[in-house]
Amino acid sequence: MSMQMLVQLAGRGGRRDKQGHIMVQTAQPQNRIYTLFAKGKDGTAQEMEERKLFKYPPYVRYLKIIVKHRNKEKLDSFAKMVAQMLPKWGVDNFTGPVPPPVEWVKREYITNFWIKLERTNNSSIVKSTIFAGMELLVKGYGKGATITFDPDPL
Repeated sequence: MSMQMLVQLAGRGGRRDKQGHIMVQTAQPQNRIYTLFAKGKDGTAQEMEERKLFKYPPYVRYLKIIVKHRNKEKLDSFAKMVAQMLPKWGVDNFTGPVPPPVEWVKREYITNFWIKLERTNNSSIVKSTIFAGMELLVKGYGKGATITFDPDPL
């Protein structure tokens, strides 16, 4: 994102046939983004290698599960059950329950789960298992809970 903004700014710096110049004031001139930009490189190849190494999109898919409830204790209890069930549903890599920066909106408490799914043939099976499992869990233990699935957030 930072590189994209710098390139866009540089592109708007000139007038028709005149080359423009931009100056960037920073406390971190050694930052990789600034050094690549100064050399005229966009850093895309390196960024993609890092994304592959750390398993970020587009090499994995994210699924965000948002759980809401009017009662904080019931939300916490239900979220613990979800955290225990996710590995049984085939989820190897997840974070949660994690409250968002604002965890109480419109009289409901909120917590999130962030799931990383490998881009394999069985990822759709895992997603279907999660959806079905959450539906059963809500029917059995999550009275009053609202579940929202956000595939590929960000």
